[in-house]
Amino acid sequence: MILIMFVIVIMMRVSAPCTKIEQELFGITEIPSNISSSTECLYVKQRQITVIPRGTFSRLQNLKRLFITGNDMLENISAFAFARLPLLTEIYISDNGALRSIGDSAFSDLPELTGIQIINSKHLIHIHPDAFKNIGKLRGLIISNTGLTIFPNFTKIHSTAKGFVLYVSTLKLTKNAHTLLFPHVIEKVGCCMHTELNMPRRNHTI
Repeated sequence: MILIMFVIVIMMRVSAPCTKIEQELFGITEIPSNISSSTECLYVKQRQITVIPRGTFSRLQNLKRLFITGNDMLENISAFAFARLPLLTEIYISDNGALRSIGDSAFSDLPELTGIQIINSKHLIHIHPDAFKNIGKLRGLIISNTGLTIFPNFTKIHSTAKGFVLYVSTLKLTKNAHTLLFPHVIEKVGCCMHTELNMPRRNHTI
């Protein structure tokens, strides 16, 4: 818990302030195509959407912070959903009760991204092995309180940020999860990693 708070502090410290345009989207069934291209912060909350398709946000080339939270019907985040947003610094995905999968390269080619949080989605059982790719400035990645039993390939993040922290926490990992998760992560990612496996009273820190 101390480490996850530390990561959150890091991510808040490096997050770009939203000073121009903020938009909140409530209660509609799909993300509209007419969102202002000047939008810097976007809150997708309590919507009836079931999927975030590929390229949904591609017009928002000024987007810096994206929050997807409390969408009870959202089941899938598609491949390349957030890819190629040149100014995006932070993605926060939380409390999406029906979310089950995140696709290939969903988080890829994001040159300014410093923080990702995927939390409180207990039905999330699949993140594509190549979901995280080429995020050179990433300083913190949190995946917590999900239904994952196997994690994606973190070695393709290719972060060069000093003090990069990866935090993963779940009580549903198999007994072999430590072997599946960690073989070459430290050498290639070069991070401080904290994990909580299926032993509620013990933490494993690498």
